[in-house]
Amino acid sequence: MRIRTTTGKTVAALIFQSARVVLTGVPHPSSANKMAARVLRRIQHTHIGITLDIHQLRVVNIVGVQTFPKRISVERLQNTLGGTYDPTYGNG
Repeated sequence: MRIRTTTGKTVAALIFQSARVVLTGVPHPSSANKMAARVLRRIQHTHIGITLDIHQLRVVNIVGVQTFPKRISVERLQNTLGGTYDPTYGNG
């Protein structure tokens, strides 16, 4: 399920039969509860008569993204620092 935020970005809700819901793309940890409530309302709307509540909401992982003004030579980094590089992964 995809949810559009007020900033125009989307949050994906991965819903499992085990009753676990994983939210990805939440713009800020403080908005995780709001996004979970929106998912909860949509689930309740499709399952008339079911009562759900948000329990044990945890923020597990935060990812930071940095964009540099110049391109980075990933091949040179891989040769200098070691590690692996797959040019088919990602968008370059």
